Amino acid sequence: MADMIKTKTGYKKRIFVGRALNGSPIQKQFSGKTQKEVNQKIADFMAEHEKEVEKKASGSMTLEEAFLEQIELSTHIHKPRTVLKKEEDIAYIRKHAPSILAMDITTFGATKPNPFAAMTASMLESGASNYGVNNCLRAIKAVLNAYEVPVPKITYLEHETHIDVPEKSEVLAIINKLKELDHPLYIPVLLAAYGPLRRGEICALTMNDFDFKAGTVTVSKNQTTGIHGGYVIGTPKTRSSYRTITLPQIILKEVKKRGLYGYNVNSLTMAWNVFLRKNGFTYHRFHSLRHFFVSYALNDLHLPELEIQRRGGWSNDKVMKSVYNEVLQSQKKTADRILFDAIENDLR
Repeated sequence: MADMIKTKTGYKKRIFVGRALNGSPIQKQFSGKTQKEVNQKIADFMAEHEKEVEKKASGSMTLEEAFLEQIELSTHIHKPRTVLKKEEDIAYIRKHAPSILAMDITTFGATKPNPFAAMTASMLESGASNYGVNNCLRAIKAVLNAYEVPVPKITYLEHETHIDVPEKSEVLAIINKLKELDHPLYIPVLLAAYGPLRRGEICALTMNDFDFKAGTVTVSKNQTTGIHGGYVIGTPKTRSSYRTITLPQIILKEVKKRGLYGYNVNSLTMAWNVFLRKNGFTYHRFHSLRHFFVSYALNDLHLPELEIQRRGGWSNDKVMKSVYNEVLQSQKKTADRILFDAIENDLR
């Protein structure tokens, strides 16, 4: 507990009241005209706080309630993007393993079989990815640690080599919805899906980078987050990222008409995630729009690989090969399903 501090109007004192999801301390400040008044406020608060602690210890708090309380606390000490990430975590758990949210947080350590093992199996069965499962396991562990609850053994899944490639129908539906709403994401999504430009490259663009007469956009800058906060405009990711790309007139006209909204790399990601969630679209990273372009250019348009690599600013063909393999695997699964259905019909 900190020392009492004298102020111009009286006294103030900070006390420790708990820990946030990331382990950082949460403090509460009390002030008053006299030391006695401050100490009384602290005593009253601690009495109520102890009741809450006892209530939680008695088994009356579910994991979902603990999650929501920690999210509420986080709004006072974390950036909006961090809070949004925690909200996305609990939404993902609600979708793939809702039963675990109803569990009493004090029973985790004693529950048999291991609740995390059952949760992992349930999430995988419902279609969650290895990455999504691991993310949720870490989020729940952080909540339990915040309440100093014993955490049962966690077995994380192996990292997947899966590359997220949105379907053409999904991308077109997103673009049409953005246009319908006159949403400021409309231009960034067009540039990412058909440029294909990286998030940082889009955020670093100015109207001077467009040559509307020649029908091109020049990529010579990249925006990143600064070490001490804020945003920095620097050089592109690699030497291959310096490039001038031709764009169709339909996109250039939209850029000229609407201009550039002025997102930074964080606000662009937040806006994208919120848009997908509010409008019922399947979650894809904003960066996955570049993977869509590779799939579209390779499989629909049959463009030369070197031209795709040049437009995307890739220094090698690793991404193209990964996306191509992903598409081939998807086509194989479709072919298997058609074949197996036909065999089952023949043998009935």
